[in-house]
Amino acid sequence: MVNSVIQKIFITKIFQHYKDTKCHLNYDPKNTWTLLFAVILSAQCTDKKVNQVTPLLFKKFPKLQNWKNANLEEIKKIIYPLGLSNTKSKNLKKCAEQLIYSFDSKLPDSIEKLTILAGVGRKTANIILWNIFGKNIGFAVDTHVKRIMQKTGFTKNQTPEKIEKDLIKKIPQNKWGPMSHKLIQFGREICTAKSPKCKNCFFKNYCSDFYKKNNTNKNILSIDFGSKFCGLAFSPDAKVVFPLKIIETEKIENELKKIIQEKNIQKIIFGFPIYSNKEENILCKRILEFAEILENIFEYPILFVDEKLSTKIAKNILDQKKIKSRTDDIAAMKILEFYLQKN
Repeated sequence: MVNSVIQKIFITKIFQHYKDTKCHLNYDPKNTWTLLFAVILSAQCTDKKVNQVTPLLFKKFPKLQNWKNANLEEIKKIIYPLGLSNTKSKNLKKCAEQLIYSFDSKLPDSIEKLTILAGVGRKTANIILWNIFGKNIGFAVDTHVKRIMQKTGFTKNQTPEKIEKDLIKKIPQNKWGPMSHKLIQFGREICTAKSPKCKNCFFKNYCSDFYKKNNTNKNILSIDFGSKFCGLAFSPDAKVVFPLKIIETEKIENELKKIIQEKNIQKIIFGFPIYSNKEENILCKRILEFAEILENIFEYPILFVDEKLSTKIAKNILDQKKIKSRTDDIAAMKILEFYLQKN
């Protein structure tokens, strides 16, 4: 459940921060094939550069028939600044021919038919299906999506096909199309491959990269999140603080802010045990609310502990103490002790 909580936090936040749901490539809505050609041109190139070239390109070749009859050298000359001009020019010309002869000059609306076209793979097909037809058939995976989804724990796979399979299992279907575009924007602006702008990132508290940059075993606050209470403990003395009723949001925020400031907390370890399926949705909602409180008052990493460890610790306490509830404060201390031993 740890990963699912972090993933829900990420999905919620990326939709809050990026409002655009469609791609940023310019095209003619009356000639939808122009978006397909723009996407093909965008391979290993930015949308901005493509948008600088396509006005001249589509003015020179306004109809598919013009592309069919075009001289390859003419096409290559115009698209040269976008890179891969040899391959792209051939694909565009062949794609125009396929659309004319096989699809009556219209874009097909299925992934099977789209991927028949020259220069069109699953990523391009998914972009077209969402942007032109409003269909969420799959998840468009480019280098930005791959990098960010690996970093945030949605996938460990390397190939676009396997990554897409992971994403469609973990992300609600109605979010596939828009989220892909939001990820690309996020990857270009903040979570860049080189020198990511971590300080400006909405997800920095939970990010593995940010955690590595700010890793410390000093001044740690441990929180164990239960169904009715949350227990807190802090290092270096690993002293139990108190259990807090999780429904008392304002009290929690005030008390946490006080502890974080007084103890100069630089890392938070967040644990919670596994619950039944019925309880899980309620707990997950509360954890998301709690995490939002932490973000508002804390600028350092928040580390989610594996739920199996939290469950084991809670069970051991119950067995040893022969009690049925309110072990969250002791569990927080045990989680903290375990973490300090391992690090």
